[in-house]
Amino acid sequence: MPVEVAGNETNFRVMFSVEASIGTFSAKLPAQLIRTTELKLKRSKQWQPLLTFVEISHHFTVNKVTGVRFLGTINECNTLLHQLIYYVSNRVSYYLF
Repeated sequence: MPVEVAGNETNFRVMFSVEASIGTFSAKLPAQLIRTTELKLKRSKQWQPLLTFVEISHHFTVNKVTGVRFLGTINECNTLLHQLIYYVSNRVSYYLF
């Protein structure tokens, strides 16, 4: 896989994956990740491809999933990590970073 470099930025792609054994996650992701994003739903043990729907804002939101993974750049992974919300219960939520 070729790596494009522009200035100090690289487009090297990595797999970002996060799962919760207790609780759920929500996050807003850019539309360009829709093809590589898979979700693990509350009552499922298997990863499922994301259905193709995108808001006009060119982002999509995943709500209350037990896992999310995608293939993206380091910057895309870092951005998601800072936007990821973890729900322990219906009343308590945390930003991970």
